[in-house]
Amino acid sequence: MTHSDIAHGQQPRTRVGALLLLTDLDGRLVLIQPRYKEGPFLVGGARHEDESPREAARRESREEIGVEVVPGRKLLDYYSPPNPRSGRRPA
Repeated sequence: MTHSDIAHGQQPRTRVGALLLLTDLDGRLVLIQPRYKEGPFLVGGARHEDESPREAARRESREEIGVEVVPGRKLLDYYSPPNPRSGRRPA
């Protein structure tokens, strides 16, 4: 299941996930261009309800670039407030 497969009303109230700062062998930052939104983005995304941010990072790397990345000790995790257009209020 991808983010675009989840109906707008079924999106989580808050988003917690992980972003990966990946570089290629020449030291260039790895960015992706998702089909469902414009602009380049870091590899990563929202976690599923039953997974940790570290597990989300591994899953997102498999989904987005086809490589299973094992995050190191430092993991950039983030919190995004609920989407105000969803009509849902934070718990």
